[in-house]
Amino acid sequence: ALSVAENVEFPLHFFKKLTARQRLDKVMTALEDVGMLKFAGHNPRQLSGGQRQRTAIARALVGSPAIILADEPTANLDAKNGHDVMLLLCQIACQEQRGVVIVSHDSRLRSVAKRVLTIEDGRLVREEPGQHNLVCTMRHHAYQLDVQRT
Repeated sequence: ALSVAENVEFPLHFFKKLTARQRLDKVMTALEDVGMLKFAGHNPRQLSGGQRQRTAIARALVGSPAIILADEPTANLDAKNGHDVMLLLCQIACQEQRGVVIVSHDSRLRSVAKRVLTIEDGRLVREEPGQHNLVCTMRHHAYQLDVQRT
């Protein structure tokens, strides 16, 4: 029943010292950061899967957490939207110096991970470096162009 902007604003109601104007500013900034500002008044049912994921990321970011926990952030997304979400998470980790912990079965996320832990049956079976350092600086510019086009 809530609009995109109202969904993103919801967690800010727990920050009692924020005025309505401060909440609105934070919401608009978060939506702009994920390329969703023009959809602020839309109902989530009107959005694509990728747009819904970006809205969820904006909601996670709006309170400026130091660490973001992402559970299957690319699940049920096509290749392009999954790629966009991966790049967004990479941007958040690098440019905003936030920790991003991703739990996923999606092997494509290795390309933005600094470290990959493989867990099977509740046990750590492998730890290896991700490909983040090889691709991150090249992808930030490409991500910005993708967001501006949508």
